[in-house]
Amino acid sequence: MTGGGTGGAERPGKDGVYLWGLTLDQAIFLTFLGALIGFYKGFGRLNLHVPGSSGLVWIAVMVVGRTVVPRRLAGTWLGTVAGALAVFLGEGREGPLVFLKYFLPGVTLDLLFLTPWGRRDPVPLAVAGGLFGALAHLTKLLASYIAGRIIGVPQFFLTLGLLPSAVSHAVFGCLGGYLGVVIGSRFPPRQIHRGNT
Repeated sequence: MTGGGTGGAERPGKDGVYLWGLTLDQAIFLTFLGALIGFYKGFGRLNLHVPGSSGLVWIAVMVVGRTVVPRRLAGTWLGTVAGALAVFLGEGREGPLVFLKYFLPGVTLDLLFLTPWGRRDPVPLAVAGGLFGALAHLTKLLASYIAGRIIGVPQFFLTLGLLPSAVSHAVFGCLGGYLGVVIGSRFPPRQIHRGNT
């Protein structure tokens, strides 16, 4: 669960790295997961009638991707694909700003996986996954706040609507993050790991 790799566009080298420090198979794998998140949120999301409950699944998928492909911008790639698809499908009431609700969690995961905790030190893998999932899911609320302010929603109503759901977002994000690292760490050795540092 390392945060290695290099960012930025690169020419293909002997290990196949060509873009954002990802190999072609890694990029395809992450794109598939990002699309899975987008379609899940658009058509078949889990609805427990509790704010943030869908994060149990989509945060888990995002953490699986970042665990299986421990590259520096893997989470950002996931968030970009999921966010772009959400915009295309017309998800939510934020218009194009719905993109931020997936992009920010992806960036947050990348930053968190670069910390010592993201390298399984000094806490167990599952604990780090739960914490990372909770924090990433909470940035979705931050994205909602930013989008609301941009489109002119009064701050009082934004705070009134978002603060009560922060706890449930953290809980479902934590559970999703835990599931994500448990599932991701048990992937069998595959070519998808090629080029990791």
